[in-house]
Amino acid sequence: MKTNQLIKKQARLLLKGNWVPLIIGLSAVLLAVLTALCLETALLYLFDLVDSEGKVSNDNLLISFCITVGCATLLMLLSPLLNGVLKMCANLSVNHQTYVSEMFYFFSSPGLYLKTILVNLLVLLSFAVMSALTDIYRIIVIFTNQDFGSEGISPVMVLLLVAALIVSVIIKILLYAILVHYQMFVYSFGDKGFAESTILLLPFAFKHFDKLMRLILSFAGWFALCFFVLPALYTVPYFAVSSANMVKWLLQTESKSAGGAL
Repeated sequence: MKTNQLIKKQARLLLKGNWVPLIIGLSAVLLAVLTALCLETALLYLFDLVDSEGKVSNDNLLISFCITVGCATLLMLLSPLLNGVLKMCANLSVNHQTYVSEMFYFFSSPGLYLKTILVNLLVLLSFAVMSALTDIYRIIVIFTNQDFGSEGISPVMVLLLVAALIVSVIIKILLYAILVHYQMFVYSFGDKGFAESTILLLPFAFKHFDKLMRLILSFAGWFALCFFVLPALYTVPYFAVSSANMVKWLLQTESKSAGGAL
């Protein structure tokens, strides 16, 4: 049986009886994100910083910046909830059972909470910076001053923008695989330090990059169905537990290889 098929089969077995805790955890993360976004929108409207077209005006950029930074800070302070949900997936892959209370694991001590925020911040910043530097679509828009909604845009330009957008999305998926996915899941298992879960994990991420891409591609159909919202309740926990199961297997393999070398 192919490795991905085995990993996904094990994930389905692990999820039996554990769907509800994971859905509750994922819903809590989604609620935190929506709360921060709604708060930002409400404050922008409260200070009359949104124009008639629904865009942020350039009148009080300092206030707009402070509101955005404040809401982003709130989201970052709540981000250990996401690590907690990944911890639930990691525990499920190891112990075959998980609980909603594990969602708050990274809030259990000030030191652990601070380290988790620093891990999330480093991962987020590295992904954001690299995404901005490799965003071909945005670069073309800036240099040509033309977007899909521009007046008099030529068919050739439309095709160029479509191609650039597709390439930019592919690059972001690749960056996610290298800079985010393994880092977040490895940290959730709880036996790696700050550097081991971030910077020092890059060789591991590059080494097993192909395995993650094959797993992501095997979920392509399920991800497409998430457009209809309801299938996401099945797909997201399924993918998260499959990912945790794969990371557990890879860490065990690496550990055995290191032990054999010694």
